Amino acid sequence: MIVALLRALSRRLKPFLTDSEVDALVGDYLAGMSVKALAERYGIHRATVFSHLRRRNVPSRRPRLGIDEKAEAVRLARA
Repeated sequence: MIVALLRALSRRLKPFLTDSEVDALVGDYLAGMSVKALAERYGIHRATVFSHLRRRNVPSRRPRLGIDEKAEAVRLARA
């Protein structure tokens, strides 16, 4: 129990990532590492990983729907 508490505290006290750490995070993501694995490796939340990737304009692995695809999805949902 004490070990779990210390781990939780150490995660909360984690300083901001340095520019070189963010560079490494981006490189790991582009190399195929999952967001969950990146969060664990760098000791940050998954949402923080996404924030760093967005700030560096890294393209998402899950492309969003285009206008035509959205219209088709709406049409199918209403059918």
